[in-house]
Amino acid sequence: MDDQSAAPHAPRVAFTGSRILDAAGGRYLDECVVLVEDDRILDVARSVPQDFVPVDLGDRTIAPGLIDGHTHVYLHGNLLRTDFERQILKEYPSYRTAHAVQALQTTLAAGFTTIRDLETEGAGYGDVGLRDALVQGVIRGPRMLTAGPALSSTGSYPIARFRPDWRYPVGVDVVDGPDACRRIVREFINQLGELLRGHSL
Repeated sequence: MDDQSAAPHAPRVAFTGSRILDAAGGRYLDECVVLVEDDRILDVARSVPQDFVPVDLGDRTIAPGLIDGHTHVYLHGNLLRTDFERQILKEYPSYRTAHAVQALQTTLAAGFTTIRDLETEGAGYGDVGLRDALVQGVIRGPRMLTAGPALSSTGSYPIARFRPDWRYPVGVDVVDGPDACRRIVREFINQLGELLRGHSL
C-alpha cells in the first residue's frame, strides 16, 4: 500500500444555520445545508446525507466567501504618511512579511476567501511567495491573485520632499513613456519566468 492510499480522507461536513445567503439569486434559503468535502463546497441540500458529519452553526447566516479586489498585505497600520515612510524606508522585508502573514489570517477570519493584492510597495515578489505558501498550506489565508512590483511615473510616488541630493528607495518601479514601460514589462516577464518555473498557475 502506498502512502497516498493510506492517507486519511478529510471528513465530509454538512453545515446548518438559520438561513443561507444565495448571492447569485439575491435571496435567502431556509432549512438548507451546505455540503463540504476537502475544503470545497459540493452542494446545497435540503437534508444531511448519511455519510456527512453535521455541524450546527445555530442562528448564524451562512454566506459565500467575500472577495476584496484591492489589497496591499505588505502595508500595515493606519497608513498615515509617517507610517508609510517608516515601512518603506526603515522596516526589514522579513518584518513586513510577518505582518503580511498576520493580515492574511485576519482577512480570512473576516470572511474573505479571495483577495486581489495590487503590489508589495517595495517588497518585490513577496506577494508571489505568500501566494505559493498559501497554495501549499504553509500558512493560512485567502486565495491570492498577485501583481508583483508596480509601475509609476517620475515624481508621482508619495515618498517625497526629502533632501534632493539624496536618493531614496521607493515601493514601485519608476518608468516614463512607452519605451521605458516596454523595457520594464520585458524584465518582469523574464523574472516571472524564473519564479514560475515548476509552478502551476
